[in-house]
Amino acid sequence: MNKTVVLVNPTAGNGKGNRIWRQLQTSEPNLASAQVICCSSHEQASLELPEALGAGVRRLIVIGGDGTFHSAAGQLLASGLANEIAIGLIPAGTGSDYARIAGLSGNPLKTLARVLAAEPRRVDVLRIRDSQANTRYAVNTFSAGVSTWVGEQLARGKGKVPWAYLRATLKAFSSYRPVFCRVTVDGEPWFAGSLYLLAVTKGSHFGQGMHISPRAQLDNGLAEITVVMPMSRWKLPLRLGRLYLGNHLGADYIHHRRGHSIEVEPGSDCRWFEMDGEIRPAGPNRIEILPAALWLLA
Repeated sequence: MNKTVVLVNPTAGNGKGNRIWRQLQTSEPNLASAQVICCSSHEQASLELPEALGAGVRRLIVIGGDGTFHSAAGQLLASGLANEIAIGLIPAGTGSDYARIAGLSGNPLKTLARVLAAEPRRVDVLRIRDSQANTRYAVNTFSAGVSTWVGEQLARGKGKVPWAYLRATLKAFSSYRPVFCRVTVDGEPWFAGSLYLLAVTKGSHFGQGMHISPRAQLDNGLAEITVVMPMSRWKLPLRLGRLYLGNHLGADYIHHRRGHSIEVEPGSDCRWFEMDGEIRPAGPNRIEILPAALWLLA
């Protein structure tokens, strides 16, 4: 496997990343010639991955969860290498939403075979710029509201088991206070008011399987923008169930549209944003679609 780098997060999925890597090592001889990096954190990957992506590298295979994939893709985009190096994913996280979006199997051997044989396809990403012109990238989601509270809970080690996001969301929706956001889409004011959740997405799923954007496509040059309005506690279970099933569009508690450029101005009560699971301080942000910005092996 010439000109390939494998990035392994051994702690992804409560150790699932390490178990999958050991399985692939013993079952796939083509991995013997790959350069392997093991990183358990975004900070470690940001230091070690750039050195590995030297001249001649054409494939980056990530064994980890959505956070590891987000980190690796972001580094390709920020370094200007996204046009030269294709990226693939062997899902090993708790939620693995991007693998679900890309149609990748939960069987590591089958997924690796598919990634190695795949012709790279172009997919879009989100470019996010704050008021200080700092730039970040997201392969799937930018969100505000209850997702940031849930993200903080998961970051504290409470999200390493299946359905952790759903349980935390149920708890959050029952006690979380709505926040104010003003949203402009393609230069036109679209929404201003209190909300439980604002999600700007490229993929169909986030939050460990929530089917938030059932019409989403990775390569159509459009973002899906969804607002979930505040609701009473007794309506929560059914409505949250509809969000996971993906049959919520058109409901009276949902605002939805598509767009290319989205500006989000948070109110004083909205203190945090979420970007592919990474929690960042809130502030005026502009989210733009970068069409065909990433080569995906899937």
